[in-house]
Amino acid sequence: VERTTRRGAMELLPASSEALVQTPIEPKLFFANERTYLHWMHACVTLASVAMALTAASSAQTPYSLAAGIILSFASIGLMGYAYWTFNWRASRIAERAGKRADDPLGPALLSGVLIAAMVAAAVCTLPKAL
Repeated sequence: VERTTRRGAMELLPASSEALVQTPIEPKLFFANERTYLHWMHACVTLASVAMALTAASSAQTPYSLAAGIILSFASIGLMGYAYWTFNWRASRIAERAGKRADDPLGPALLSGVLIAAMVAAAVCTLPKAL
């Protein structure tokens, strides 16, 4: 079934009697997704800064700070990858307008576990230096 739009373009409609109704996407959804992404990036930069400080503070006699810095650097890189993937996934969900859930119930819990493990590993690596 074809129909002419206001601008004179031809548009194909589904053959069924139900017409697809496209609701407009509010810009605040995209802005909220971007804002969340920027918050995650801020956390990544903070974690990477701590990692670089630990790496810079290491010396040849005490490689523990270097190990802790490397562990936290990899955790920061993983967090950046997760944030970017989630941003794109949510943006595609919003653009689809399918009404599907755009939250990730498993990701933050898993990510928190990875960050806790990285912080514990960094603490264990620097503990012998303090003693």
